[in-house]
Amino acid sequence: MKSSVKPSFRVSGRPPALPLYWAFLVLLLPLVLLSAIFISRIRQGLFARLGFIRHPLPKQGILLVASSVGEVGAGEKLVPYLRRTLPGYYLVLSVFSHSGFNRAVRGGLFDGVVITPYDLPPCVRACFRGFTPLALIQIEADIWPTLTLWARERGALCALASGRMTPGALARLLLFKPITGAMYRMMRPLTARFEEDAGLIQKLVGKGTEIALVGNLKYSNIAQGAAQGAAQIAASRDDVLAKSLGLTGKSRLIVAGSTHKGEEEIIFSAYRKLLNDFPALKLIVAPRYVQRARKIAEQARERGFSVALRSRDFEDRDWQVLVLDSLGELSRVYNFATVALVGGGFGWRGGQDMVEPAVRGVPVVFGPRVPTFKYEAEKLNGRGGFMVRDEQEMVSVLRSLLSDNSYRKRVAGEARRTALSLSGAGELFLKEIAGWNLRQ
Repeated sequence: MKSSVKPSFRVSGRPPALPLYWAFLVLLLPLVLLSAIFISRIRQGLFARLGFIRHPLPKQGILLVASSVGEVGAGEKLVPYLRRTLPGYYLVLSVFSHSGFNRAVRGGLFDGVVITPYDLPPCVRACFRGFTPLALIQIEADIWPTLTLWARERGALCALASGRMTPGALARLLLFKPITGAMYRMMRPLTARFEEDAGLIQKLVGKGTEIALVGNLKYSNIAQGAAQGAAQIAASRDDVLAKSLGLTGKSRLIVAGSTHKGEEEIIFSAYRKLLNDFPALKLIVAPRYVQRARKIAEQARERGFSVALRSRDFEDRDWQVLVLDSLGELSRVYNFATVALVGGGFGWRGGQDMVEPAVRGVPVVFGPRVPTFKYEAEKLNGRGGFMVRDEQEMVSVLRSLLSDNSYRKRVAGEARRTALSLSGAGELFLKEIAGWNLRQ
């Protein structure tokens, strides 16, 4: 079958400014290596990024490229659709962050997982030696010019799946527009989550380049997942996890997920005020970066709370604050939440995924800074979710939800219905690549 978009896949040559980009990376590399001595997040996976450690890969396949944990989650949602539409092809994931790499390996959905190398030709060639990409699918955000060009020059088809763009990201990409713009234009189909993402991407690629709207890949099969999750909760409420956390069916619980530095102080202050009305209220805090867990626990103790860490076998189950220093449990813990607080939006980092608790039928509260999830926040605000500007509004909303069971249940139903309305991105993206004819 011939590809209906075949003319778009002709390799147009390397952008003339590419050597300047490589020179910039070469100058930056010593600083990165020096930083790795002091910063563990940079040190993790360093040798793999330099191409010194190679992960086992098939000889050829479809290469999906992700940045971190969030994009890995989106890629995992896309896997069933790709296996159904392009059966028989190996799926390889390249992910830059070490935490994203660990998640993908644990998930076991891909036929190979590598840490994305630094975007220099020797690193890319060393990392993918022996592997031939038949297609490259960039998940959501970021662009790796050298990796993209390496795949294109080997005849790979390239696509952007559910492209995400913020004004800040666009400003950075425009610094290298002759390169980044050319790389985006090499991708067909070029798809975006929502109109705002498409509008920003258009400023990079120029007018006349078609961009299809597909929605957010993270919610591709959210209806199926929610149905399975609801059945599981109805059957057992995940009794094993609940027992290990010291929770009962009568527990009033706030789950603060994906919090960033500085946000815990606001949350702890609000929690202290709520304890006056709800003495048995419990709080679980799941930091976005798990290495911050012990520091957060110390902050909670300094405020006089009874504190436990998830990784420890705590004997006193009558904790007030539990800090999750484990990976992969937040989504399950949301199942037990009376109300969810989603972090990121109360500080400078920007909000995290507020749909994950909402689809479980949990009222969700989030901050005003949500550039990455602006569309989802607008959908949820007033329909199962609440955008609050400060601690005072946070306390007011939480108090209303905790004190009125019938109101909370009504809001919970609205949250789930709103979240389910966001599904369908996987199917829409597959329609965009229906004309692909992968060479063997």
